[in-house]
Amino acid sequence: MREVKPSGGLQPTALALRPGREIANIFKRPQAERSLARSHQAENLAIAKKLPHWLDVMGRSRNTQELYGRIVREFVDFLRSQRLAESTPTTVRTFMAYQISRNLNARSVELTLPALKALFNFLNIAGVVESNPLRLMRRKPTARRLPYVPSVSEVARIIAAAKTPRNRALLETAYATGCRVSELTTMRLENVSFAERSVKVRGKGDKERLVPLNRRAIAAIRTYLGGRAGGFVFQDDRQQRGYLTRAKGKWLARWQTNYARDRAGCLRWKVRTIILGEVARMTCEEAQRRLARNLPKNLPLPEKEERSLSPRHVRRILEAACCRAGVRRLNPHALRHAFATHLLNNGADLESIRMLLGHSSIMTTQLYLHLATKDLFAVAEKFHPRWRNDDEEPTIKN
Repeated sequence: MREVKPSGGLQPTALALRPGREIANIFKRPQAERSLARSHQAENLAIAKKLPHWLDVMGRSRNTQELYGRIVREFVDFLRSQRLAESTPTTVRTFMAYQISRNLNARSVELTLPALKALFNFLNIAGVVESNPLRLMRRKPTARRLPYVPSVSEVARIIAAAKTPRNRALLETAYATGCRVSELTTMRLENVSFAERSVKVRGKGDKERLVPLNRRAIAAIRTYLGGRAGGFVFQDDRQQRGYLTRAKGKWLARWQTNYARDRAGCLRWKVRTIILGEVARMTCEEAQRRLARNLPKNLPLPEKEERSLSPRHVRRILEAACCRAGVRRLNPHALRHAFATHLLNNGADLESIRMLLGHSSIMTTQLYLHLATKDLFAVAEKFHPRWRNDDEEPTIKN
């Protein structure tokens, strides 16, 4: 008689005491459990896909939708076969400990709790759970480092190092307005008033505000625009380089071309393909040279007139300018920090800076009090008894 190898930790003696039908059911149980686990995973993934739509209905920004959606998908992968509705605060704490073990920074882990709270609020409204199990959990305050703020001379060198009129206008506008990178990339010419020297931007939560433009920013924008009167202010004007591919032993050159507009007015595109030669008789370098000769000159990307810069492209523009200017590498938000800090150092009040930055609470703007050290040093030099030259005898008042 063939020996039956048990699964799931059951002993052979225990199996021998059971009838044959029960033994068959025992071996079928793991398959049923796997099917149930797959159904739970599918249910969790379906809920995770619906969360961004609910956040959109609640008026959350697109960046928040993408961030929360990514965190929830990671949480679903962490749960594996467990249902979302069965999650507890202990499950969430275990997930956050798992994130810390992956060497994520404290800021990324700190955002996990509000994302999962939004998820369970959604499940509560949908009737999946009776109440939000995370409603009593609070975020542990993390020590925040003060951001680096470039000086006035460093900002001037960065702007002067811009390579093209568009890049110079972009950096001038970022420093002149203190806008977020998402506000810069979605800024439209229809909302710019050169006569009033202002521009209307849409910030977090679809809140609109007017921000001023100085003369240097206006001059840079006009130089970049030329005669253009509509669309996004800062557009993606990269040219196509085409690409090579191989099929059936032949080198093929391909690029995209606009050919028609649909009912919504958007340009549709198609791929143009030409045969360059046989792979056996032509090297890759020679095929690249033939591609460059056959590619039309100044071939724009499809839908060029409605293609705005991406946040990643803005970051690359700033990093390249910092490299040419000999300044440490900065992200676009550093120009926003510089805008607020330089205003505060020159005597602007905190409430005005809050309105210019578009903060909903002045508690957020108070960060710049720690960055504006110009007046603090002057106060210390004036009143501290030992903040003097070494040859002066300090006068101590009782």
